[in-house]
Amino acid sequence: MSSNVEKICGDLQQLVGDLEKLLSAATGDSKSHAEQAVANWREALKGAQERLQKVQDNTRERIAHSVRTANHALRDNPWKSMAIVAATGFLLGLALRGHDGNRSAGT
Repeated sequence: MSSNVEKICGDLQQLVGDLEKLLSAATGDSKSHAEQAVANWREALKGAQERLQKVQDNTRERIAHSVRTANHALRDNPWKSMAIVAATGFLLGLALRGHDGNRSAGT
């Protein structure tokens, strides 16, 4: 997945470069250079959008799979799940109580 993100970042850097070329061409006297820069920029943007959509779809599928896996684990092991939740709540309560206790001791 990080390679997809790196590709998208590379595409965005290329877009910035193409935009700079477009701006420099627009200030020059060559209209065809500006049109070519715009065409290149649009094509690069389209490619980046397609790759970003693929990354988004892949991420959505992975999240859905993780949710299904967690759901099955919770259904298959309800007592173990409740024990984990209770232990987490207990530890969180201790952490917050210790933090609040430090404040009241200082007053």
